[in-house]
Amino acid sequence: VSANQTNTIVNTVTVSSLTTADPNTINNISTATTSLIPTADLVVTKDFSPNPVTPGRNLTYGISVINNGPSNATNVKLIDTISDSLDDVVYSIDGGLTFNSLSSYVFDIGTLAVDFLENIIIIGRVKSSILDSISNTAIVTSSVFDPVTINNIVSITSPVRPIADISLEKSLLTPIVFPGGTIVYTNIIRNSGSSD
Repeated sequence: VSANQTNTIVNTVTVSSLTTADPNTINNISTATTSLIPTADLVVTKDFSPNPVTPGRNLTYGISVINNGPSNATNVKLIDTISDSLDDVVYSIDGGLTFNSLSSYVFDIGTLAVDFLENIIIIGRVKSSILDSISNTAIVTSSVFDPVTINNIVSITSPVRPIADISLEKSLLTPIVFPGGTIVYTNIIRNSGSSD
């Protein structure tokens, strides 16, 4: 059965004799109709890098959706709600050649043929104030019946390790001081990031 078949299969068999007359030909034809239920086992996987991620720097998600069949999956959608711990989120569906701003958490994949793979890359900058780990969940859905739903959802947690490059610059404002005078220093503390 073709993977894109969605309706019914009708099979008709006819029997006849070339040498003997058949007095009852009405029972020489038999038809069988098979109803088809399209079934597609969709699987979503997800990874992230780097591990751990540093606040103020980029976190990259790699998402893959594959159709293990046996039927083509129609109206496939990937739902991925990005944490508000990320800013400037962009995505790519061409392996990272081009990126677009992420305005919706729903990716309309459409029809996914058997054994075909759809890859999506999502990149966002972790807010510099984030201290806790960042959780993310991706869900794949389809109009076609999926016999194994446990692999339609994946959740991951990205550990966060803040890094702050702290520097101190000290200068003397009173290079000449007489006895009984006051020495004045200036201390400048800088955080070159990338975390608060």
